[in-house]
Amino acid sequence: GGNGGGFSYERSTDQSLSTLKPEQGEELRIYPNPSNNVIHVSGLSARENYSIYNTLGVKVKSGSISNNANIDIINLAKNVYFLKFENGITIKLLKF
Repeated sequence: GGNGGGFSYERSTDQSLSTLKPEQGEELRIYPNPSNNVIHVSGLSARENYSIYNTLGVKVKSGSISNNANIDIINLAKNVYFLKFENGITIKLLKF
């Protein structure tokens, strides 16, 4: 008789999943988060390309954004997404 199912847990504090502090000291932020139609991006030091992925890793939207601009997410289904910038920063995004 064997015991069923093992469980493994690894905790990570990967800073690439939170924020970046550009030279001018302003943090990259998105708000509101969660959101239902538009997210505002601030703290970019230059224009950035971005992609939004669902939890399965499928790209559902992409584009280019400059500092203090909005990303329209009204056509995305209610879910958890990952907003990934070309500079390597990824932010968890909740759509309600």
